[in-house]
Amino acid sequence: MPKERPIYIDIDGTLTDAPGGGGEPLLDRLDHVRQMIARGVPVVVWSGNGEDYAEFFCAKHQLKPHAILGKPTMCVDDNPRISPSMVIASPEEFFREQEIGAPQEVQGVEA
Repeated sequence: MPKERPIYIDIDGTLTDAPGGGGEPLLDRLDHVRQMIARGVPVVVWSGNGEDYAEFFCAKHQLKPHAILGKPTMCVDDNPRISPSMVIASPEEFFREQEIGAPQEVQGVEA
């Protein structure tokens, strides 16, 4: 059985209420990410503020994702069609209200 592809989640403006840093954590979204991780979804948390910032944020909010990264500036891949196969979802779309334990799909990707 193939492994599930990871979901990359940005911090500022996604897990907090302000893009760019300094925002308050969005507790419902943090809980949702913790539940995803507990279900075995490979989650990668990243930030344009760098890997150290992302590691600090995850430790402070008890997130234990598959990986923690600074936001990449480039994706190098032999598949020229990678972009159409990668779903980009807004935080509002991804974290829309749902019942606990009943993940919904966002453009074909399970939340």
